[in-house]
Amino acid sequence: MQPAPIGKIKSIFLHARELGPGRAAAYLDQACAGDPDLRLKIERLLEQDAASEETDFLSPQVSETTTATMPRVLAPGELVGGRFRIARFVGRGGMGDVYEAEDTELGGRVALKTIRPTLVGDPQTIGRFKREIQLSRQVTHPNICRVFDVGHDKDLTFLTMEFLDGETLSVRLARDGKFTEPSAIELLRQMAGGLDALHHSGIVHRDLKPGNVMLVNTSAGGTRAVIADFGLAQSFHSPVG
Repeated sequence: MQPAPIGKIKSIFLHARELGPGRAAAYLDQACAGDPDLRLKIERLLEQDAASEETDFLSPQVSETTTATMPRVLAPGELVGGRFRIARFVGRGGMGDVYEAEDTELGGRVALKTIRPTLVGDPQTIGRFKREIQLSRQVTHPNICRVFDVGHDKDLTFLTMEFLDGETLSVRLARDGKFTEPSAIELLRQMAGGLDALHHSGIVHRDLKPGNVMLVNTSAGGTRAVIADFGLAQSFHSPVG
């Protein structure tokens, strides 16, 4: 068996890391099916990645400063911001963790996206979160993820948005490969519709990629493509940053 190309290894690793420990195993079962060597390589990369993040926290001489920068882990049932009850951990990204939560005030589910403590003091990071809210609020479209608000709970800063129960386009491609032509055309039609709605509101996304498109199963048995992550989006009416 020929070794997997570097691009494929990198893609699977990044998607597995994005899913987090709770969902990565099931994803690897499919993405590495029939290739145990590939599975082993990915698992070793994930272990090394986890070790690099946890080394300082596991040290017996952890300082108070280091402890203060440790990410806060939210447990199922925990109430955040006096309103959002955590249901489960969904995944981990570069800026923080994502949880499914219940909105106890208005009802329904939301995605609660935290900001890592080390980034909270970074004006650029906070600006990105605020921009994500401000721009996404200007567009209401089924193929655009709705972002609701930014909140705080003690040392935690978080973003609430529409909960999309699905997977990213990049994960689907890495697992299943190419779409059939009719399926690809339908997804492209939906994504184009979302982008058209953005452009009519004077917004350019600037970071459209498979990892920022969620695929959600509909009640009719179809798939809804939803464009997310407006952290790099820009209004036509403001300077490009």
